Amino acid sequence: PKSTTMPTSTSSNFIDVLVNGFPEDYKSTRGIPRAKFIEDIEAELSTRKMTLEELMEQLQQQHSKYHMMEQSLLQQKFNLKHKLPEIERTIDAVTYLKEQFEEDNKEMSTYFKLADNLYMNANVQNENKVTLILGANVMVEYTYEEALELLQKSQKNSQNQSEDLEENLAFLRDQKITTEVCVSRGHNYGVEIRNKERAKQQKKQTKEQEQIQRAMQAEQAKQ
Repeated sequence: PKSTTMPTSTSSNFIDVLVNGFPEDYKSTRGIPRAKFIEDIEAELSTRKMTLEELMEQLQQQHSKYHMMEQSLLQQKFNLKHKLPEIERTIDAVTYLKEQFEEDNKEMSTYFKLADNLYMNANVQNENKVTLILGANVMVEYTYEEALELLQKSQKNSQNQSEDLEENLAFLRDQKITTEVCVSRGHNYGVEIRNKERAKQQKKQTKEQEQIQRAMQAEQAKQ
């Protein structure tokens, strides 16, 4: 059976990306959209012809989507964290069987698990064959050489996938932060507008009160 190579990160230097940030033309291998940094909220509202409330709703929805993507990637990272050690242990086991076979040890004594904390001693025939579990209810028999080749490819693919996940998680966190900053700027803009409106209303009320006072003073002067 042939193994399928999993997609790996397009970044040639992940460390450089972490140090210097993601370039403007960077594209996520997971299809994560780039968040736009809104420098001028008023200009953005004018360009997009929307109210501040509509913009804030869009930003909140965008942040929620980024959060869901992050949870999905973190779950994949957790699964890989447990998968890699299992692959490494399997490689060690097959390597040992292969070495014993090459040393002409055709029968081996070992322990196999019956239940939790319960093992039984058994003698097994070493026939240059091993069965690997490839997925749900799928087991395939390989020679030791074939098994090691498949396991090493799987190990490499999992390592590449782990690096790809780390890179995409870093990019995703950047987009979340950018969105959070835009939400904060939108909130501050809203406060500024309300303060200006409040000051305008207060000025109007003060002017009206002054007009009333002048009118009363004029009336009193006539009397």
